[in-house]
Amino acid sequence: KNQRIFIYDRTMAQSLYAKPIASTRVADDVFGNDSGLMVGLPERSGWGVLPFLIIPEGYYALVTTSGREIKHSSGSCVWPSGYHSAGPFTKVSHLVSKRAIVFDAPVKGCKTADNVTVQIDTALVFRVMGDEKYGESPELVRKFVYQVTPAGLENQLKDSLAESIRVLARSLKHTSVYACRTGRTAVEAVAADDDEQGTAEAKISDYQKRSKDVVSPLVSGEIGSGDIELVGEVGEVEVKPLDETDEADYDGAEVVKVLIDQLNKEFKEQGVEIIDVLIQNVKLPEEIARQMSGKTLVRSKQEYERMEQQYDMQDIQLKNEVEKTKLEIQEKSAKMEAEGKKAVKAASDKLNERMTVRQRELTELLSETRVQVDTVNAESKEATQKLRFEKEQALQRLRLEAEQEAASLQATADATTKKIRAETKLQIAKDLGAAKEILAQAEQKADTFLQVSREHELRRTRLNVYRKLANNGQLLVTNTENKDINMMLLADNILGSKADGSVSTHESILAELNLLRLAANAYGLRENQTYIPEHDSSGNNNDTLQNVTTTSIPTSRRPRVH
Repeated sequence: KNQRIFIYDRTMAQSLYAKPIASTRVADDVFGNDSGLMVGLPERSGWGVLPFLIIPEGYYALVTTSGREIKHSSGSCVWPSGYHSAGPFTKVSHLVSKRAIVFDAPVKGCKTADNVTVQIDTALVFRVMGDEKYGESPELVRKFVYQVTPAGLENQLKDSLAESIRVLARSLKHTSVYACRTGRTAVEAVAADDDEQGTAEAKISDYQKRSKDVVSPLVSGEIGSGDIELVGEVGEVEVKPLDETDEADYDGAEVVKVLIDQLNKEFKEQGVEIIDVLIQNVKLPEEIARQMSGKTLVRSKQEYERMEQQYDMQDIQLKNEVEKTKLEIQEKSAKMEAEGKKAVKAASDKLNERMTVRQRELTELLSETRVQVDTVNAESKEATQKLRFEKEQALQRLRLEAEQEAASLQATADATTKKIRAETKLQIAKDLGAAKEILAQAEQKADTFLQVSREHELRRTRLNVYRKLANNGQLLVTNTENKDINMMLLADNILGSKADGSVSTHESILAELNLLRLAANAYGLRENQTYIPEHDSSGNNNDTLQNVTTTSIPTSRRPRVH
């Protein structure tokens, strides 16, 4: 059967219940701080507009839509952890914790088989079943939520545990009931109620450690369970049967397992598994507790003295054996040292003899090697000279053949080059003639377009001239060739530029005179009857552009009239 390890908080719950929580997001904080909380009823306020549900890891989740329970797409009534798409009316109705819960359930007034009233402080470690990875049905979670409920489970656990504990206590004597405490061993039970319990256990543990060091090479197993006694020589062991008190200790420890099995038969059908029953303490009447403490202390002291005596005897015997072994080793070492010196002397003589023989053989070998080397050197020189001569002959022959081949290749290359150059020149001439012909055809075709382009360029030049004339602030343009009208417009332009009342200039004076002269002519005055100043030496500008006549006053600031 696969074993499962449960890790649970030792903080004991005094009661079991369900309560509302803010949301599934705070489930870990709420359940972690409340050891008695088994079922959370999360709200969806603030997150109801989101199209998904958040189910944290470590919980069984039941989901409803508008109050009606719905199943997961896998067909299970328990939804797995993670994000799940959901509408605004869908929410997690119940979150059931998967953790193992420690529930405190003390039982008072228990009668033992010998009519001793004891109080047994117990605690239950349990969990809610329904995990599919352990082969459990998810329907157990639904049954627990809607039928069992945390409050109902609390009452059932208290009643069943109290009944089972009372039956257990009634079947055992008070000594066996006291040994039922969780975590006790047979060795610890030796000093169970001693006020100096730690001292007694430390002494027994120390003896066990020393005994193990001595006996471990000779026996398999481990000393310390209280059922092995050392007697006689080192390594001889005898199985010591348990006395009445030790047997009661072991009986009490086994009863807890039976109690767990009985509770599981009752509660597994309701979806609750009992993992462990912790009997934390058994309180005996004060008089009985003192009697057990005294008896236990005397027994522990006698056992310790017996073991201490056996340890001293074994220690002395081992020391004697160590001294004896040292003497034997010293004798063997002296004997082996003498034999070693003798063997070294013989080996040294044999080595010297072999070195002499090897030296003689080496001298002979060197002599023979020297003769062979001289012979090989002479033969090598002769062979080298022969090979050098043959090499020079071969090189000369190859050089002549190469020169001849090079001359032939050069002649062929020159002829080929001349032929290619002639063909290239011919092709170039043909290509140049074709290019000229193409250019002539292109010019013929483009003549019309070139004429249009020249006309366009001429129009653009004229437009540039007009643009410059229009941008010239000192230029006055008219649409008549009448000299008097043009003169009047010119004078009016000059006088208009002096309308700001500035000092009259030579240009403004001439403009006024010209206006007066025109006025006199208009009224019938003759020119010889009135003195009209003549223009300065520069005279009028008679520039003509496109049949337009220009009359101007010679000055750097005069406007031009066209």
